[in-house]
Amino acid sequence: NLQMSDLKVSLKNLAKVVYEAAWGYYLNKVNQVKYKLQHTGSGGFEALHVRYWFKMGIYAEFVQDWEAALKAIRTAYELIVSLVAPVPGRETQFFQWSAERDVVAEHL
Repeated sequence: NLQMSDLKVSLKNLAKVVYEAAWGYYLNKVNQVKYKLQHTGSGGFEALHVRYWFKMGIYAEFVQDWEAALKAIRTAYELIVSLVAPVPGRETQFFQWSAERDVVAEHL
């Protein structure tokens, strides 16, 4: 019975070490994505920004920073809306993109 209690203590300690390592890893990932967002220009990189905001949201969830996660995912969705909305003078591009999106969606 003593061995079982030692095993439980060892497993709790192992779980704590793994949790702390994972938490640090994903917190570092959040900071890496923030850096990329700050150092990526806006010209033509909007789709990349959507990806970065989603990644930051997921990583923030992993470190249980719910407020940051919600903010990042909302920002990603707002960027998507701005990307798919027709821009005056660029309607042709919008319809082309919409057609491509529909074809890809059919294959998923």
